[in-house]
Amino acid sequence: ADWGRVYDQSLVVKEAAREGGRLAALGKSSAEVQQAVKRYDNALTVAVLPSVPVKGENVAVTVRGAVSIITPLLDKIFPSNPYPLKATVILQVE
Repeated sequence: ADWGRVYDQSLVVKEAAREGGRLAALGKSSAEVQQAVKRYDNALTVAVLPSVPVKGENVAVTVRGAVSIITPLLDKIFPSNPYPLKATVILQVE
């Protein structure tokens, strides 16, 4: 069950980062990017660099989440509990 939860949450983090990156590349504010990412999971944290995107420059959106490992033997495989997940998307601002 934990493998599935880790995989599922990793997909959520990646998709949220893609959505946030897309919005940032369109010149949306950091607040709008964060709001869109939080729709995927309110526990996700978001970083947008630079915080004010500049047309023609790159913008990076990093999304972080975590999954608690509850199966006794799997806590030996995963180095930390909760297991951290991270995805970064870098796009050029249009």
